[in-house]
Amino acid sequence: FMEVKDKMDEALAQIKAAREGQEGSGWKYRMTSKGVDIWFKMVKTQSGATIKCTKGVSILPCSPELAREVVVDLKLMGKWDKMFDHGHLIREEKNARVSYSKYKAPWPTTPRDFVNISQAIEKPDGSIWLVACNTSH
Repeated sequence: FMEVKDKMDEALAQIKAAREGQEGSGWKYRMTSKGVDIWFKMVKTQSGATIKCTKGVSILPCSPELAREVVVDLKLMGKWDKMFDHGHLIREEKNARVSYSKYKAPWPTTPRDFVNISQAIEKPDGSIWLVACNTSH
């Protein structure tokens, strides 16, 4: 995945910047949906662009590893994401992967498809960060 290393490094830097300070540092509570508290924060990237980061906070009755599997398993994605149509794994190395996903679209938009590069990073505190960004296809 060396061809997209810079993109993944920037995505990880964005997550680190968004996570700093937790709720007290620019995070704005938006709503609670299905037991998940949704927070937003605007973060300036290294390239100067401003992006909207999203954080969901909830207590899950399972291990972090199981939660990660449910989120990244393309066979399970349609069970929790009603806009997901289908997808498949293109390539996987260590804990990084490239996958194709197609999403449904409500009228008047058209369906969208993505090729995503994602990586799971296990942190010393037991949390698991899922870093993902799209790439050209």
